[in-house]
Amino acid sequence: MEKGPKGERRDVLDHAWSKLLIPLGILPIPLPNVAEFTENIVAGLKLKGIILSGGNDLAHLSNAKNTAPERDKFEHELLDVCRGKKIPVLGICRGLQTITVHYGGKISRVKGHAAVTHSIEMCSNGIMSLERRDSVNSYHNFGVKKNDVGSDLTVVAVSSDGVVEALAHKKFPQMAIMWHPERMNPFDVRDSAFIKEFF
Repeated sequence: MEKGPKGERRDVLDHAWSKLLIPLGILPIPLPNVAEFTENIVAGLKLKGIILSGGNDLAHLSNAKNTAPERDKFEHELLDVCRGKKIPVLGICRGLQTITVHYGGKISRVKGHAAVTHSIEMCSNGIMSLERRDSVNSYHNFGVKKNDVGSDLTVVAVSSDGVVEALAHKKFPQMAIMWHPERMNPFDVRDSAFIKEFF
């Protein structure tokens, strides 16, 4: 979400998402960040899954930049609606942060995770097709420490400094990763397989 020259609020999404998802048989439909119409949007479009993409800092965080409180509110509503309808939700970077906060977890400022690559280690076996990796991209200044995810979520993977790289809800089809599969060039076949399997 960004501000236009006349003060209007604009929702934006990287074209790379379409290039990643359409070959997987997934048709992406960008949603407007208008929380009061969440139920109507989900029902009217007959959505089969949701991706909470990366982007803005969460508005409640100290020293947050480029915030979008409308987006925060809409995505929290989406998580509730999707939980009730058992619609799968996949969070990417900011999406992992949103899911964490939604279920009572805590976000912290982290160092060494902006515009770098690093390895990830698995904490839970048998979670979809995720596996240990030598290198994933990283573009965030806020993250989640292993002990701060909240009681409803399970840590799936962490970086070497203990920052959560993947998590999953213990009961509902809601999961998240911190790296950006849409920013890989070429796309990583492991990310494509994971996304297809998830949805």
